[in-house]
Amino acid sequence: MSVNPSNPRRQNLIGIFGLPGSGKTHLLNQLRRELEGGPFSFYEFEEVGQTRPSNWFVNDRAFESIRHECDQSGVAGIATANYMLPDEDGYPPCEIILDDGCTNGPFTHIIYLNTPVEVVHRRCMDDAEKELSWCSLDYFREWADEEIIGLKYACLDRKIMFTIVDPLDISRIITLIHTIQLDRNEEHNQGIVDKCIDEVVAPWQGHVEKVIVMDCDGILTPNYEEQIFWGKYYFGDCADVDEGHRQLPYKHPWCGFIADDFDCRQSSLAYEQVAAEGRFDETCEKAASAISLYPEIRSFLNRVSQCPRLRIIIVTSRLRLLWERVLAQEGLSHSIKVIGSGPLSNGYIVTPSVKERLVERLRTVHKLQVWAFGGSGSPEKMLHRAHYSIILHRPTNPHCNAEWLSSMASTLKDSKDCIDSTTLHLRELEEPAFFDQLVQHQFTLTHATHKGTAKLLHTKMLKTIYFPNHGLEEKVFHEAGWYIANEYISELRGLEEVSIENPQVPKATGYQ
Repeated sequence: MSVNPSNPRRQNLIGIFGLPGSGKTHLLNQLRRELEGGPFSFYEFEEVGQTRPSNWFVNDRAFESIRHECDQSGVAGIATANYMLPDEDGYPPCEIILDDGCTNGPFTHIIYLNTPVEVVHRRCMDDAEKELSWCSLDYFREWADEEIIGLKYACLDRKIMFTIVDPLDISRIITLIHTIQLDRNEEHNQGIVDKCIDEVVAPWQGHVEKVIVMDCDGILTPNYEEQIFWGKYYFGDCADVDEGHRQLPYKHPWCGFIADDFDCRQSSLAYEQVAAEGRFDETCEKAASAISLYPEIRSFLNRVSQCPRLRIIIVTSRLRLLWERVLAQEGLSHSIKVIGSGPLSNGYIVTPSVKERLVERLRTVHKLQVWAFGGSGSPEKMLHRAHYSIILHRPTNPHCNAEWLSSMASTLKDSKDCIDSTTLHLRELEEPAFFDQLVQHQFTLTHATHKGTAKLLHTKMLKTIYFPNHGLEEKVFHEAGWYIANEYISELRGLEEVSIENPQVPKATGYQ
């Protein structure tokens, strides 16, 4: 692949931030050794020109210089940097503005070192070069809180991925850096999802004709599953968390509406912090126990699961494991598959564009009729790609108003791929007319033209034309009917066991 040197591909620039004495330089030197020979360049910020920039123009130019150098050489940059500096008059620390405040700035990711404040304070007291002996431990605590909160929101505003790490967990940091590098490859991510879909569909070939793709983000349950997950993580089994009675800590890395690919990745990076602590599975289990499906959704999923020619795939940009646990509680895990995100190390991320391509693959590659179910948070293009789209109106969703739903339905009806679109209240899922339309069979052509038995029967039929014989004709057509019934209808309709009883011999089991 050729690269245009005047417009090279943008590379990752990973910033290592933290308080003075948090271990930024020590970590950078460790990474130099561990990642030697890889596609990385390393920068101690003081080495590139400014020890204490006083405004964003100086700060931004220094990092832009690193950014340009990395892009030109085709490697990822890892650079140490500061976000706040102390005020020598004793006032709260002042922010060194990260850049000009626009997206597409120099940094793509920021890793913050969560070194205990007591350790940082002691190191600064012992290091005369840092000139921070006047800072009290309380001052450092205030500094740490302000820096994490300020940096978090600065990153979200600029679409910079932000995470907090333990600086002593070098193996996890190295794994995280490699995962970040791999994650930027959209085709790699989509390839993994495509493989997952193919593995799910493979057992269905030949007897499943329709698939429901249900975007579960915000339509299956009155609970806000994201809030519950983080509530269980921070507060344990507190019952009030999902009702919003307890606010999540200001330092919490991310808990918001997923609108685009960046939001998906930032959310997965936040889950990665939980996984690094070994608490991810446990938190998913606790959160799942606090989540209940809408009764209408539960009834609908149970009914559809009984239909032999219909299958359900649930997609989510949030927590695949949590939804697998919820379905297991409902006794539906054997019949419903989940394709979803999780920690960044999950292997793949389900972004809005992935949901769209998932539906496209089911209908074009696997030749299935696709019914897409979504709500106010579902990607429009995902619903556009389905043969039939169903927009569910949740009674507890204030954003899902009639005007929005009507507009969405109108847009979908203009789609060249979507045959029909409709808006349903949850209670309408149980209407017989809707369910009958969903489960009715498509026409399927099955033929045996090239099979040996069919050719022999065809020859016999020709003979009855050339040599008319009513008895022979009736016999030949009887043989053809018997062959079709045994060869094909047994597969299409299935078999059932039947008892064969004879008083002279032991009872046997056959099929019909």
